[in-house]
Amino acid sequence: MTVQAIIPLVAAAAYLVLLILIAINRPRTRQQKHFMMYLVAVSIWEISEAFLLSDFWVEYKLIIFRAVICSSVWWAIQLYVFVRAYLNMSVGIITRVAYALLLLLVIFAFAGQAPPSVIIENSAFVSPQYGWWFVLYVVPLILVFVMGVFMLIKRIRYHRDPEERNKISYLITAVVILAGFGFIGVTPLALKGGIPFSHIGGLSAAFVLAYAISRHGLVSISAVLRQVIGWTLLFVVGICSYALALFLFSIVFDFVLSYEALLFATLTAVLAALFVYFLRPTFSTMIDYFFYRETYLYRQILLRFDTEMGTILSLDELADRMLSVIVKAMNIPRAVLLFQNETDNYFVARYVHPEGKGSTEDIPTFVQGNPIITWLEKENGVLYLNQIDTMMEFRGLWYDEKQVLRASGLDLLCPLKSRGKLVGILALENKKSRKPFSQEDIEMIKGMAGKAGIIVENARMFDALSQQQL
Repeated sequence: MTVQAIIPLVAAAAYLVLLILIAINRPRTRQQKHFMMYLVAVSIWEISEAFLLSDFWVEYKLIIFRAVICSSVWWAIQLYVFVRAYLNMSVGIITRVAYALLLLLVIFAFAGQAPPSVIIENSAFVSPQYGWWFVLYVVPLILVFVMGVFMLIKRIRYHRDPEERNKISYLITAVVILAGFGFIGVTPLALKGGIPFSHIGGLSAAFVLAYAISRHGLVSISAVLRQVIGWTLLFVVGICSYALALFLFSIVFDFVLSYEALLFATLTAVLAALFVYFLRPTFSTMIDYFFYRETYLYRQILLRFDTEMGTILSLDELADRMLSVIVKAMNIPRAVLLFQNETDNYFVARYVHPEGKGSTEDIPTFVQGNPIITWLEKENGVLYLNQIDTMMEFRGLWYDEKQVLRASGLDLLCPLKSRGKLVGILALENKKSRKPFSQEDIEMIKGMAGKAGIIVENARMFDALSQQQL
């Protein structure tokens, strides 16, 4: 077994782990089924390539290479089908054309024409005999990759939800990595050098997809399986580290690998993974501070909201500190807290930060039964005000109400709940940079709001009790 063959084997192991974890998840959605078919195809491709690059079965290298090219076209088409399923699109004409070209490639491969022969030197595969068959191989790959990236970019440009934008971004990254490394891998220079560029890309894409599944739920699976995928990903990264180190050492120092060296490299990779794991919090803090700089400390306060502000009983003090931290952490011009009046059931602006930043007159009020209040009572996520025109739940809003919302300058609303009851509304303007809130921003706001609901309710009850005693 050569070092070059180790990389596709490790990539195949990563894909097979993903396949098993998704296969045991129930019930299966249309997206899951198409993603499983992609994992089957790409695993076959990785395993067949490992045998192609190894020193085994020299007399069958031509048959193995034909399996490699057919399976590579298959997984590319399946990835395209999964992308369409993820975007809730039908199979489409491009898929049918690509499958027709794949069928022709398989037929010519069985007929001994795709390719007619391969070049073998020193019991190792060098390259195929190029010819007209290469068109049947390249055209469907280019077709599905170009159309797949085009659809994803088109969708991400018009999507406001940070979570969905993140998922689509990971899909684009995986597709681009596979296409880029795959193109390099089929060049004669890469084939002659025996460097498995395509499978380095396949392994990188496996990491991207595994991270997207475990961290952002690209494919719906249970929380436990997400944790398993995360730890498996960490373990595979360690194995890849030793494989790459082994490969580079063998080239630089020109030595023959032994099983002892392989074992030593494996132990080194495991130790490296443990070292990285224990240093991860430190580096994460350093990187966060580098990117967020002046907002970093305030973002940390939001993450520890319950411990930082849980002891504050004065509603005025709580609102002032809470809004001040949010404005500085999110780098926004203004934040508003709305509470419900006890007399008329209207949610009105009670606190604005910074003080003097406009007035509360331009901030809309919401009566109990308003579609926006109804939505906030049912949902735990944030509501982007620029999406109310496209959401069925808000067809009952009057035109004048929508105009007031647009004129207010507010970008999103986040419910504050205590024991499932809506006790307040946090309203935020858009960032000063005019960039949309990131998924991390939204998760931080939602996490803070989940902790703030009961704290705010306790502070309001304490204020009401204090007023009665006066």
